[in-house]
Amino acid sequence: MKNIVLLIAICSLALTSCKKKDGYFELSSIINDNMVIQQNSTIRFWGKANPGVAVNVAPTWAEKRTVVAGSDSIWSTEYATPAADNQRHEVHIYNKIRRLMVGNVVFGEVWLAVGQGNLGLTLKKDFADHHYTDTTLVANDPFLRFYNIDTNFSSYPAKNTRGMWVEALRDNEAVISATEYYFARQLRDSLQVPIGIINAAISGTACESWTSRDLLLADTTWGEAFMDVDKLTREYNGYEQWLSKFLSISIIRLPNGRDPVESISVCDEIVPQFEINYNAWDIVDLPTMFENTEYETFDGVWWFVKRVNLPSSWIGKEAKIYLGKIDDRDKTFVNGQEIGSHNKSGEYDVDRVYTIPSSLTRQGVLNIAIRVTDSQNEGGFYGADGGMRVELDNGESISIEGQWRFRVAAQYFCDRLYFFDIKKNSYAQHPLLSMPYNGTTPTVSYNGMIAPITSYKISGLMYNQAETNFSNPRLFESLIHRMVASFRTSFRNPKLPVVMVQLAPPDFSDWRDPRLGAKLREAQRRACDNIEDAYLVSLMDIGKIGEKTSVPKRIVGKRAGLMALASQYHYDSLKSRFLNILGYSINNNLFIVNLENGENIVNANSKRSMFEVAGNDSVYYPATIIAKENSISIFSHMVSHPKMARYAFSDTVIGNMCNSFGMPLPSFCTEKDPY
Repeated sequence: MKNIVLLIAICSLALTSCKKKDGYFELSSIINDNMVIQQNSTIRFWGKANPGVAVNVAPTWAEKRTVVAGSDSIWSTEYATPAADNQRHEVHIYNKIRRLMVGNVVFGEVWLAVGQGNLGLTLKKDFADHHYTDTTLVANDPFLRFYNIDTNFSSYPAKNTRGMWVEALRDNEAVISATEYYFARQLRDSLQVPIGIINAAISGTACESWTSRDLLLADTTWGEAFMDVDKLTREYNGYEQWLSKFLSISIIRLPNGRDPVESISVCDEIVPQFEINYNAWDIVDLPTMFENTEYETFDGVWWFVKRVNLPSSWIGKEAKIYLGKIDDRDKTFVNGQEIGSHNKSGEYDVDRVYTIPSSLTRQGVLNIAIRVTDSQNEGGFYGADGGMRVELDNGESISIEGQWRFRVAAQYFCDRLYFFDIKKNSYAQHPLLSMPYNGTTPTVSYNGMIAPITSYKISGLMYNQAETNFSNPRLFESLIHRMVASFRTSFRNPKLPVVMVQLAPPDFSDWRDPRLGAKLREAQRRACDNIEDAYLVSLMDIGKIGEKTSVPKRIVGKRAGLMALASQYHYDSLKSRFLNILGYSINNNLFIVNLENGENIVNANSKRSMFEVAGNDSVYYPATIIAKENSISIFSHMVSHPKMARYAFSDTVIGNMCNSFGMPLPSFCTEKDPY
């Protein structure tokens, strides 16, 4: 039971409860130290208290007010906000029972950033990934502020979030989104006012998860799905109650950036010793992805075990074990001894090759135990070149593919990791859920993370998400419209500007459709063309084939910031930087693409044309182009009467057309239905 004792020490699970006094009140978590309040607007202070409880609110820039909690237990009051003054303010909130002071408050511009895990990739990691040495861009500006909303899925609109405001100081680089930092930096350098970014980023979320119920239900496609969500609500409550019986820890990164999952033990003192009756464990054939098993929507910790008998000629010789890539993390043991691990976030794409010392082969048997942690999206074993195997220096090898025994040891659920009794197989008694409850479930991200903050005034929305909607690009285009309408309705701003970061061109060719990423980009482009005050930021020039997270966030954030300045803050000189497609025309054998800001458009990094043209038969042929001022003429001797054209419409190319400002042309396809 050493393992359980360790977990108790780590989790600090001594829970206390006390009855709140009649006059006790609470404050919404986004109203907190270091917050940035939208200038020249309003700020609503709100929270909960017993009905009839009076609360005094006294900002340093306005008069004191006394408000009373209503029958719904909500108290609130709203103040006008002045222009940014680069001064620090305070808000005193109190009564006879409790006194709170919200300090270091500033007025400025506030943006909401929503999207997938790439948006949450930290400034510290971005520096490490791209080996930046320019330390002048390291976060060190207390007038840049970030509020990170803790992950929370909910089948009904939540009343509050969990999170904290942090200043852009070097000690906080491990909890500040790189994209958001460079975006905010661009705004701050130009506007010279404090900038606040509210971060709602979750890996693997789909567009429909960020959309309110009402806006989704306006499309009858989602009616049946919401019957399922209503049923799931009841099931979810029961599942939460069942999980509450087990030890758990928060998986939210600590303010110093430390990942609480890295250092924990999950039966590490039990399983590798082969002291359990593994014959009772389930069987799986490795290598495989968990999505190919009954655990396709499960995120958590598994143990996989296998016993390998060695030939006599192997005894006492050093060997290597090849496991291939393991998504997301692993710790690997042989005969009770850890021989290697990749147990940090982001190591899912690393080949696992570990050395088995000669001291462990002397027993003539290898008891292999692998602890695998899958925290999001796909998970499992990718396999190794030459197969999963144990190998000597002389090339002699033993395959370890095929049957392994396995058992679930822990589960991620919302923002906690729950630990099960692996000997009793306690996970096997879990209640059933009729559908996945994660970032792909309709409305649950909106309910848990956006609904609680819609009273907080924002200047605009930056949206960075696409690939989880890979299964249906056509529906994705429609969903973008509904999601944008959802945010504009919820924040009561029908013209809320939306800066949409287009999917970069990584290699999606392993997803059955070699043009899948291109179709998702086209859905984004068309949606922005048809949504007023929505602006597309193209990344066609900075992708890296085969790597989905390699794009430099410095470029992404800066471009998004320039777009925000051009669209929301009337920096007219910046509007001329961005390439846009205005329309198409046909002149004899030429298909002509008309551009905005296409002056001096050039083939930036290759002489190869990525344009294709097709006639009525929809068969595309490589095309030649003539780039003129604000237009590109496309033609091919194989197509005498062109009807449609496309550019960089593939998942295995990086765009090569840019204007004189270095801004890339978005990939496009002019077909009526390119999906």
